[in-house]
This record gives sequence, C-alpha cells and structure tokens, in this order.
Amino acid sequence: MCAELHWLRVTDRINYKLCLLVYKALHGFAPDYLSELCILASSVNYRSHLRSAHQADLIVLRIRLVRYGQRAFAYATPCVWNSLPTDLKD
Repeated sequence: MCAELHWLRVTDRINYKLCLLVYKALHGFAPDYLSELCILASSVNYRSHLRSAHQADLIVLRIRLVRYGQRAFAYATPCVWNSLPTDLKD
C-alpha cells in the first residue's frame, strides 16, 4: 500500500524534512534561529581551503550527550545534509 501511495518510511521522511529545512535556511526562507545553526564550511576562514567547503557541507557541532545530543537539530541536520550527494545539494 505504501508503494502505491508513494509514502516514505518514517526515518526517510524525517531526513527529507531536515534537508528541506537546511535548504530553506541556506536560501533565506527559514527563520533566523534555524539559519544560525546551519553554518557552511566555506564561510569559516580556517576551513575555506578544505574539500568540504567546496562541496557545500555544513559544520557538525560537537555534542556531549550521546543519546540525546544526536537528536538535536544542530547536530542531526548537518549530518543528514552532509550525507547527500554534492549534485543534490546544489
């Protein structure tokens, strides 16, 4: 039934929504508090020469709590965004 309706699995839908929020944040369509959490590697001076800066990757912040920290927007969003192929990020 899911294949007929073109529904995504729950984890895939969550990842889709996270990537959609990042896209909106990078292009100015998201609120400022979300845009501040999406930091491109190319915008940081000491990371501008890295390969990740040329691939439109986001900076993944460090976390202290493994169980709950990985679910935070500031950590989960860059991880999902960076796992996308480069041509899809453009």
